[in-house]
Amino acid sequence: MNNWIQLPVDPEDAKYISDAFSVSLLSGQIFSLYPEFKSLNYSSQWLYPKLNELPVSFSCLPDLDKLLKCITEVDCIGIISDYDADGILSFIMWKQYLEHIGKKIIYYIPERIEGYGPNNEAIQFLLNNNADLILALDCGTHYNWDKLKIKVCIIDHHLTNEIPKCVAFINPYRPDFNSPYIDYYLNICTTGLSFIVLKFFDKHLKLKYASKLIDLAAVGTIADMMPLTKYNRALVSAGIYKLNTAPNVALTLLIKQTYKGISSLDVGYFLAPKINSAGRLNNAKCVIQVMQGAHEFIDQLEILHAQRKELCKNIMASLENLYTYAGAIVTSSASITHGLAGIVASRIKEQYKKTSFALSIIDDYYLGSGRAIHGFNIGSWVKNQVEQGICSSGGGHIGAAGLVIPKQNYSSFLTNVAKILPSVETLYQYYYAETTLIALKLNSGEFDLLEPFGNGNPAPKFLIRNVKIISIRNFSDVFSRAEIGDLTTRLNIYAFNLNNRLKISMENYNIILEYLGKEKYKILDLWGE
Repeated sequence: MNNWIQLPVDPEDAKYISDAFSVSLLSGQIFSLYPEFKSLNYSSQWLYPKLNELPVSFSCLPDLDKLLKCITEVDCIGIISDYDADGILSFIMWKQYLEHIGKKIIYYIPERIEGYGPNNEAIQFLLNNNADLILALDCGTHYNWDKLKIKVCIIDHHLTNEIPKCVAFINPYRPDFNSPYIDYYLNICTTGLSFIVLKFFDKHLKLKYASKLIDLAAVGTIADMMPLTKYNRALVSAGIYKLNTAPNVALTLLIKQTYKGISSLDVGYFLAPKINSAGRLNNAKCVIQVMQGAHEFIDQLEILHAQRKELCKNIMASLENLYTYAGAIVTSSASITHGLAGIVASRIKEQYKKTSFALSIIDDYYLGSGRAIHGFNIGSWVKNQVEQGICSSGGGHIGAAGLVIPKQNYSSFLTNVAKILPSVETLYQYYYAETTLIALKLNSGEFDLLEPFGNGNPAPKFLIRNVKIISIRNFSDVFSRAEIGDLTTRLNIYAFNLNNRLKISMENYNIILEYLGKEKYKILDLWGE
């Protein structure tokens, strides 16, 4: 039984938007359903976002001056970053910028098997190679830097109640930071923060280099599942444009095998997972080599990406120890490697529409990742579990978190997971309008104004009735392309995980289509009358 219901539309708002922006009434209806657009009184600044038109200056982040002073005074900078896409792309941004201003770079990217964040081996490597300063990217907030005599600067976005011992700490969650526009600073990942910092550097060094890095920041923002609202919406909009017109050299090899017209969802579905695959399988250095132009590592990255997909497929096919509650779901297994826990949690979240935890069992601990349904701050929840002594360690941000649970605390952990309230998404799924295929074809260009799509800014979904499946081409056991038709026209669509439900000559079906951007649609669900 389907649980799709239509979002209610205010016809006056739809008509106003249609007239004000010279778009169709269907587009007006769809646009009116976007909360941020409505909260801004349907301002053109939302439809056409620009970083320089945001109502706040980001130069008031604490310690920007200190960071600039530290960087400009030294010759050799040692960088430590996280091994995920946000950390790796932040590293590439800083490497390109610092080399542009004549600095020597030494770096150490810990593999996932070494654990998250700085470690003694990484720090000693940087010290042995004569680093004058350590710059920690997407990590370092919770590391004890007290005994180090070298200067340390941190750019991070993980939740914290304390300020670590360092010279400069760029983190909008630091407890002493306050601003009337605080909501603009939160939910910015490390690539987004790095772009802010480097624009600040540009201003004071009289350069114009940071704009060359905006597509890297956009990919990192999407990959880290940041809400694509406020600052992130403007950043990703500009970054996707650059990705399609003049991509940063670090991304050219990665997008060479894709196609023109890359949308934000393409980044989320294809590009970001490829970058993350290397780190998930303990070979982050591989993707770094590719980003530095090493053609000989492309095949290795493709192999890692294929291995990651196959491992995830096998794990999802046989989920173990599944605990299902009203608002959350937990799975644990020795087959869930630490590197794949995050993506397994994401898959479970999408399948069950609940906040999800995927945990590996290693010795006397459960360790893994959690992914939150929209509206639930999983980073704060995990931090609370650490404070209660249930998790021995853990942290994260609004959409994702990592955690470690001693086995003796697992039942208490499950008790608290059971208290997580369900989201309305658990009970119902929403489409934006009932329409026809010809209307979708005619209005796709207008729907692109809603881009970038992703977390916090979902793509519109449509109900089409009386559809026939005309042809199907299966590219794998989970991915297909199909041609569908209704009484008005035909449309080519994508389908994921629907191979067993799509059959040629199926007629009089209702389908839910999601707009992917750039005139592309994906089928989400179908059922007979």
